Amino acid sequence: MLSSGMRGEDYRGFYFYNRQEDDLIKAITSTNDKTEKARLYLELSRFYQQRSYKAARKSLLEARNLAHQLNDHLLLADSYLMEAQLHFIGYVGDSAQILLNQALKYADTLDDKRPKAYILTWLAMYYVNTSNRGEFMKNIEVADQLFRNINNKEGRLFIVSTLANQLNSVGLQKEALDILVKASSFFDKQMQPPGEIIIGQQLAEVYRVEGRKDTAVLMLKQLLPKVRALNFRFLEATLLRQLASIAISNKEYDDALDYLNKAYEITSSLKLDRTSADILTMLANLYYETGNSDLSFMLNHKVRELRDKLRFPGVIINTLLNLGMLALEQNKIDTAIYWLDKGFRKAREIGSNRAINIVGTYLSKAYEQKGEYQKAYDVFAQKVDAESKINRIIAANAAIALSSRIEESKMTNILNNRRLQYRLNTFYLYGILLLFFLVIIVLIFSWQHYKIVFREKHSRVREEMLRQQMNPHFIFNALIAIQSFIYQKKSLDAVKFLDNFSTLIRLMLVSTQSDFVSLKDDIDIITNYLRIQKLRFDEKFDFSIECDPQLPIKETAIPPLLTQPFIENCIEHGFNGIEGKGFIWVKYGLSEGVLMISILDNGKGLDQASLNNLNTRHGHKPMGIQITKERIEILNRDIKGTPIKFNIGNNKAPGAIYPGTRVDFSLPLIKFNQP
Repeated sequence: MLSSGMRGEDYRGFYFYNRQEDDLIKAITSTNDKTEKARLYLELSRFYQQRSYKAARKSLLEARNLAHQLNDHLLLADSYLMEAQLHFIGYVGDSAQILLNQALKYADTLDDKRPKAYILTWLAMYYVNTSNRGEFMKNIEVADQLFRNINNKEGRLFIVSTLANQLNSVGLQKEALDILVKASSFFDKQMQPPGEIIIGQQLAEVYRVEGRKDTAVLMLKQLLPKVRALNFRFLEATLLRQLASIAISNKEYDDALDYLNKAYEITSSLKLDRTSADILTMLANLYYETGNSDLSFMLNHKVRELRDKLRFPGVIINTLLNLGMLALEQNKIDTAIYWLDKGFRKAREIGSNRAINIVGTYLSKAYEQKGEYQKAYDVFAQKVDAESKINRIIAANAAIALSSRIEESKMTNILNNRRLQYRLNTFYLYGILLLFFLVIIVLIFSWQHYKIVFREKHSRVREEMLRQQMNPHFIFNALIAIQSFIYQKKSLDAVKFLDNFSTLIRLMLVSTQSDFVSLKDDIDIITNYLRIQKLRFDEKFDFSIECDPQLPIKETAIPPLLTQPFIENCIEHGFNGIEGKGFIWVKYGLSEGVLMISILDNGKGLDQASLNNLNTRHGHKPMGIQITKERIEILNRDIKGTPIKFNIGNNKAPGAIYPGTRVDFSLPLIKFNQP
């Protein structure tokens, strides 16, 4: 049995598809015909395009395996084309081109030219995404001629649809309308699905972009009953989304909400998760535009969950960007960085320069607002590199388009309209020439500008990093203390203080370059810090640092300076107004595989109200403690197993005059990797 190949609707996508997953699986298991089984696997793969990248790819690989066994070039061409469609869905265009070329290799061996024509049309759409209009027109022309030669009306309709979309996207609405109206003349009234539905939907989109929104709405509302009568549920949801888009642009938010809810009801009932995620994104943007940021944030989280399940490379980036931008708008900088960093990593993972450029813009801004200028600089540098690559691609494609001489002969067979031929070629020629020279000029000036920006940014980041390593107030007081020792001719104390102070600065500068340091280094920092403070405060307190001998301090990792704000509070506030000498205990130990750190003092302690504030999520806290809590929350996102916790309480011992303060940390045991 020879494979019949895909129909036009198979290539167009999911609009007119009504078969269900269970029916397809049952048909696959019941047939022994390998050709039929392979074709069913391809249909199942197309169904899974809405549900799961992994499942869709698995099904088409099953089909391809059978096709190789049969040496069926038609099935092989179809399988590579469908895999390319998966990459289009996931915004991974470069690999899509490789797959389309592979599909074309098999299609060239076939007598039936329909597969080749459809593959060339998809290849043309790939070139649109890379701004290569010369190759777009070349492939469209060849595909259109193939469809004409075999009198394939569905294929010609696909060409018209693709070309109209391209004309509409570059602002040539009149030309798009002309070819859509003329195309209706060669439709067979019995064509399924009806050509009037396809053309009507596209006409409505052109009218919307042109500004004739009332006409677009009227046309879409006339199409809806016809689509419902044919039970094209997915297309019904698509028309509702178009109506919602127009309603949003008219600020008719109640109507838009109604359309989107109806569309979501359809796609969710059909378990079309990919389209459901797109509709939820529109709803999230609608709620954001109407001032309901919380609901918008919640819906974006739901979209993220759906798209995580879909596993299409690149699709999740848009949702992560939305979440980050919402958090940035609400001045939740750490939250914004969390989502934007995820999106930025994903963009780098799939090599999408456009995504790196867009997400990098907001991530760099977020880091700059937080004061992390080195990270802001690093992200900005990657964003600039991605932007430069995009500009180089556009410039290269513009040069190719110029040399390809795609003018009058390219458009004659496709449009059969000399006026449109002249206008389009003139537009492309001057547009490409202008773009080519503008890109060259922009690249030259951008390169000079970027070099200046980089130098200034680098200097500013270095200066800011050095300025923020230690509290300026602490440094000032330390220098005053050294000056005091010198004036009092206590040279030994001055040398001792200066030695401890220089060691402390060196350790703190080194430690803040990493998220984790060894426990030994952190203990050294705390020891030097306490020695300096003890000298500075004229021996008004003593301290003791105890460490469990079973604890491998050189091999254990800890976030640097985690305990320092609490020790500083003991010294600066805990001993104020007490009689006698203060004392600070810092203890490191192990308990059931967990690192325990305790900071205790014999100071005046805290009243119950203060304790409640410090240990609750929303209570008022000193800046150092608040920053520590936020820092722990961020660290816990990346730590598997036991999270970092801390608690503040009183430390009253029997017979003690003052209650004192006790801070307890529990941290997971993390192995320190020496850089």
